[in-house]
Amino acid sequence: IVRSGKLTLKSLKLASRGGGKRNANARVVAVAGADAHLRIEACEVICDAPSSDESPYPKNGFAAGVVAARGGSLSCHKSTFVSPGFQARGIVIKSGAQADIVDCIMRDCGSSAVWVTEKGSTASCSGLKVTRCGGYGSLYCTFGAQIIVRRSTVT
Repeated sequence: IVRSGKLTLKSLKLASRGGGKRNANARVVAVAGADAHLRIEACEVICDAPSSDESPYPKNGFAAGVVAARGGSLSCHKSTFVSPGFQARGIVIKSGAQADIVDCIMRDCGSSAVWVTEKGSTASCSGLKVTRCGGYGSLYCTFGAQIIVRRSTVT
């Protein structure tokens, strides 16, 4: 978890494996705090944990997912995100977080590939390729959040 400062992850393969109650609602990387900034570049990030809370609106602070941002900023470039666990999401943006997702692949997410929720939260996606993701929508925006999508494909 990045709580303050800046962290860059570049050219890495990160994975959270598991299942069962012990690993439910796991995230591989999280940003939590207005002064936290995370950049993910040329990485493959996999979360194979289930979510105990089902869509559409999980009651937990975070449901299972590859990357979660609660406040702060997230920048993802030329990376692949995979989240095959039950109801697991790809990238979750909430609590006023700002995300920039560029030239990334989102695949095999058990729920939404990108979920942006709560007023003040925004995600800008360009060059996004989404395959085999779903749940309540591959790209999901709720409760006054904003998502902007350009030059992207969803299949």
